[in-house]
Amino acid sequence: MGDKAAPSSSRNVSTIDMSPEEASRWKEEEADRRMAARDLDGALQCLTKAIFLRPEHALLYAKRAQVYWELCDVKSAIANYRKLFSVDPEPPQRIKDQFASLLDLHGYSLLTLGEAPAVALAYLDEAIQLNGLDETYWLHRAVANIEAGSFDNAVTDVDHCICLNAREVEYFVLRAKLHWRLHMHEKATADIQKAASLQPDHPEVLGHEQRLLKESQALYEQACTQLMRQQFEDAIQSLSKATEITPDETKLYLLRASAYRELGEYHMGLRDTEKALTCHRHKMESTRAKQVQKQQQEIVNAHQYTPTTDLPRHPTRDTSREYRDIVKQRSLILNDIGIRFLHQNSFQLAVNAMNQAIRGQMELVDLFREQFASPQYFLNRGDAYRGLANFQAVRSMAV
Repeated sequence: MGDKAAPSSSRNVSTIDMSPEEASRWKEEEADRRMAARDLDGALQCLTKAIFLRPEHALLYAKRAQVYWELCDVKSAIANYRKLFSVDPEPPQRIKDQFASLLDLHGYSLLTLGEAPAVALAYLDEAIQLNGLDETYWLHRAVANIEAGSFDNAVTDVDHCICLNAREVEYFVLRAKLHWRLHMHEKATADIQKAASLQPDHPEVLGHEQRLLKESQALYEQACTQLMRQQFEDAIQSLSKATEITPDETKLYLLRASAYRELGEYHMGLRDTEKALTCHRHKMESTRAKQVQKQQQEIVNAHQYTPTTDLPRHPTRDTSREYRDIVKQRSLILNDIGIRFLHQNSFQLAVNAMNQAIRGQMELVDLFREQFASPQYFLNRGDAYRGLANFQAVRSMAV
């Protein structure tokens, strides 16, 4: 037994002759061996002795923090990292990353356990200051800000998530919900569209689109009722809210143009007919593109060769009901503008407006084989020509 005890005794004696720095290094090496052997308590004792002998060596605190972390003593681990930073305010980035990871874990754990969001935010803020390139930290802080009711701050945090990883659909879905909560409907719609481009069948994408359409339709129906009651300003307000939710819906602009016309705000009405026409054309082009793609695929499937441009061209004549309604509303507004100019004795401007109104009506006659809406258009233009003393034009109209 004496022979077995001798090495340990000689070993202990050898440390007595070491300098504090050498003894500290020896204890650090022993701690490394004990950590490798999963003797965490022994490693902790060795590191505590090493720190006592060499308190200015910052990395010893990092090692002891790691041991405390593995022992699930998070508070002691954090305390050791803080001591490290007091010894060395600018440690290597890997140390900052380790501490940031610990702070994020602790802060988010507190949040999920029901701790006040302000407490969790303090840890998450510090984690981001140490390492702002980890998207998870920004996401966790966004969740904490949501719990705290700070939706603007949450949006900013999700913005950072997207900057770091623009391929993650969940970030766009979350930001869409936040924008919706903040009544930023256009931004919410843009986020959902981006999410749809990344994952069209995402449940939140499909559900959110249905909710948007449902709310927009409710506002549209409300506006129809308001128009029937001649509550034109209320109808415009309802339709404006609807356009924020579904900005590509043609019928919203068309109905709002009608409301503006009733109020005599013709320039606003014309602007909405142009928006309606833009939405309509975009929809038609999208439909045609899908039809062409389908035809090309059918040719490939049937003949097993690359399709050429010898596909039947789509007619350029738009005979849709929606286009008919747009042209008709625009003509009505232009006719009203012409009448206003006529009453103001601005006869040339009246002629110009009425010519545009008549051209629109003639287009409808050509496309839909329907009778001209009203001869009053020509009578009004005749009055304008008469005001210009252009009797030849008046006679030609009479003929």
